[in-house]
Amino acid sequence: MKNILKLNLEKLNQSIEDTCKSKSRNRQSIKLLAISKQQTSEKIKQLYDLGISAFGESYLIEAQKKQRELSTLQIEWHFIGTIQSNKTKNIALSFDWIHTVDRSKIIERLAEIERSKNLNVLLQVNIDNSQTKSGACIEEISKLAKQIVNTNKLNLRGLMAIPNPISESHLRNSYKNLFNIFNGMRNNFPNERIDTLSMGMTNDYKIAIEEGSTIIRIGSGIFGSRT
Repeated sequence: MKNILKLNLEKLNQSIEDTCKSKSRNRQSIKLLAISKQQTSEKIKQLYDLGISAFGESYLIEAQKKQRELSTLQIEWHFIGTIQSNKTKNIALSFDWIHTVDRSKIIERLAEIERSKNLNVLLQVNIDNSQTKSGACIEEISKLAKQIVNTNKLNLRGLMAIPNPISESHLRNSYKNLFNIFNGMRNNFPNERIDTLSMGMTNDYKIAIEEGSTIIRIGSGIFGSRT
């Protein structure tokens, strides 16, 4: 019997492939980010051996432990959790990407940290202007993007959002809106490598792919439900 992670990954990859074909998208334009928070280093190693090299973590201490245990692997680590100001330095030094930059203070702190290479950052957008969601409001995105570009220490790569899962039509409209903001940001900063739209999780990644996502964040769709 095949390993359950391998079966889940094969099923997911086929679904991504089918969704891309339905929208005439190149499968290679979609990065699969395995959300490994609360998962073991052993499971991450299994997925790595199956070809997954990008993993997302939400909790700094947990992630650092896994990074030490898996230090011999060429893993690309993405931070997808809430950024606490007092942990900004350690997050910046421990991760290759941060998906959840949403305020000026965090940008300032990240820009103060010396790294061997620039940190890749995404601006998190509160696309539904929801009281229960993190992220910058839409009106702030242009100002924050300009601040990131002006640091010369951070690579502005794009946007991330987690819409309210009210309905399929609501999700689709939110993702369309985010895609339009993303295109506007690329037009405003033509000299920057703005190429990343992080949207879509286990329950809505197909909609996200159809609406232009370039990174889908999949946890339970690969690892199964967390206990």
